[in-house]
Amino acid sequence: MIIDKLDLELWMISLIGNHNADAIRTVTIPKWKNEGFVVNLFNAITPKTIHNSITKLDFGYKNTKSTKTDIEFTETEKAIWYSHFHLWQKCVEINKPLLIIEEDVKPIKKFKDTWQTSYYKDSYY
Repeated sequence: MIIDKLDLELWMISLIGNHNADAIRTVTIPKWKNEGFVVNLFNAITPKTIHNSITKLDFGYKNTKSTKTDIEFTETEKAIWYSHFHLWQKCVEINKPLLIIEEDVKPIKKFKDTWQTSYYKDSYY
């Protein structure tokens, strides 16, 4: 699949209304706009808003390398998963690739206008 930068939607997971996050976006958004992207904001799921999600994810346990024990995901880790999951669902619904980033991410070098991916839709069936 060849992806054209002009056809790619960029979605930024953001803590809208958080003073520190708002300040970070004043730096990162212009960098993405300079690369030719329109920046769409997705209001991040947080531990306080996680219960609003219609889809309920079943979190098992994560294995820690240091102690080699299974521990539960924190509420913050679950919220991060939900934020990404909702945008992955959007990607499937609109049937087009999305560039999903968090608000502290900025490009460090020029994006190519097009690039080839190794994703082939039929390979998942």
